[in-house]
Amino acid sequence: MYDATCSAHRHMQRQGFGVYKLILLLIYGCCFWFLFKYLFWDHIQRRFFPEQDNQKYTDLLDRIDLNCNGILNNDPKIIQQAKMMRYNTHFVEKLILDADDRCLAIRSLFGFDNRPNSEAERDYPLAYGLIVYKNLVQVLFMLGSFYRPQNEYCIAVSGGAEPMFKLIMGEVDKCFSNIRVLNRPRIDWGSYEIINSTFACLNVLSSSETPWKYFQYLAGVDIPLKTNLEMVEILKQWNDTVNAEITWFQPKRIRSKRLSHVIELPVLHLAGQRKERMIEAAPLPLYKASLSATVPRAAIDEIVKSSEARSLLYFLLNTSIPDESFWGTLTGNADRKMASGSCIFGISDLPDLLKQPHLVAHKLYIDFEPAAFFCGLKEIRSRERKPLRLDVKPYNEIPQVELSMGVPFENLSHPLWLF
Repeated sequence: MYDATCSAHRHMQRQGFGVYKLILLLIYGCCFWFLFKYLFWDHIQRRFFPEQDNQKYTDLLDRIDLNCNGILNNDPKIIQQAKMMRYNTHFVEKLILDADDRCLAIRSLFGFDNRPNSEAERDYPLAYGLIVYKNLVQVLFMLGSFYRPQNEYCIAVSGGAEPMFKLIMGEVDKCFSNIRVLNRPRIDWGSYEIINSTFACLNVLSSSETPWKYFQYLAGVDIPLKTNLEMVEILKQWNDTVNAEITWFQPKRIRSKRLSHVIELPVLHLAGQRKERMIEAAPLPLYKASLSATVPRAAIDEIVKSSEARSLLYFLLNTSIPDESFWGTLTGNADRKMASGSCIFGISDLPDLLKQPHLVAHKLYIDFEPAAFFCGLKEIRSRERKPLRLDVKPYNEIPQVELSMGVPFENLSHPLWLF
C-alpha cells in the first residue's frame, strides 16, 4: 500500500542530501581554486611562462612618475607638488623578501643590468667602499646607480643594522661576484669603527685582481653627480693624484685620558700642553679631512702595506671622529671638495646641485623630499643613455694635478685652491 507520508519524507531527505552535496562541492571547489591559484598556478607560470613572472620586477626608477624637467626648470607648482611625494619602501622590501629569485629581483628592480658600458669604461674600472646600516631600499637604489660589472665594491654593514637589512645585503654579496659585503661590529656616527671598517674594505679592494684605477668612499645617502663614463674621463685627468680635503687638526679631538695606554708621555699639569705633546707623538703630522676621498690604486696598495698607516689607525682610536683625520693625515694634499657641507639636499637644491663639477653629492634622503633623490638618479640615467659633452679643463686645473705634472707653483691656474 502506498504511504504518501513516508514517500514525502523520503523525498525531503533526498532533497536535503542533494543540498548537502552541493554545499560540499562548493567547499571543495573553493579549496581547489585557492590551491590552484596560489600554489600550482604560480608554479606553472614560473615554469612555463618565466617572462610573465619577471614583469613584476621591472625597473623601479623608470616606474616612478615624476616631472623632473619641471623641477630642474624651477617650476614653482611642480616643485610644490614634488615636495608632497612620499615613497613606500615597505612595498619594495616585501617584493624582495617574497621573491623566489632574490638576485633577479634585486638586479631588475634597481637597474643593475640596465646600464650602457663603453670600452673606455671597461678599460678603466673603479673601486668603491661603502659603510651602511639603514635605509635598505635607498642603499640599493644608490648602489644600482654606481654599479658596473667591471668595477669593484666593498660594503661594510654595521653590526647594529636590522636583521632584514643584513639578510638582503647578504643576498647582494651572493648575487654579484664584484661586490663584497663585510659584516662588521656596530658602527655609530663618529666612532672608531667607521675608519676601521673602511680600512678593512681597503684591504679587500687592494687584494682584488681587478686592475681598478681609483677608489672612492661612499656613504649610504649619496648620489652620483656624474655618469660612470664621465667619472672615468675626469679621473684620467688627475694623473694618479689624491683628491681629499685638508684642514688643521684641532687639539680638542685628542681624548687625553684614554690615550695614556697608547703612548707613553710624562704627566703634565696643563691639559692643553698635554694634548699638544700627544699630537707631537702621533706617527704622522695630524690633519683633519673628510672621509670622502678619491684615491688612486697605487696609493691604496701602499696604505694597506704601510706600518705608518696602521700606526696612525691605532693612534686615531683615541681621537674624536677619527674618520675625519685619516685621509688628510696620510695625504696632506689640497682640497677640491667632493660635495659641500653636511646638509641634507632637497628639491630646491637639485637644479644647482646637478650643475656642480663634483663627482658625488652627500647627502640626500629617501624619507626627506624623496623626489630630489629620485630625480637626481633619473637625470644621471638620462645622461648615461644620451651622453653630454664633458669639459675636463676644470679637472686639469686642480693644483695638485698641475703640480704632479711639473707646473711651477707660480704658474698654477688656481693657487688659492690650496688654501
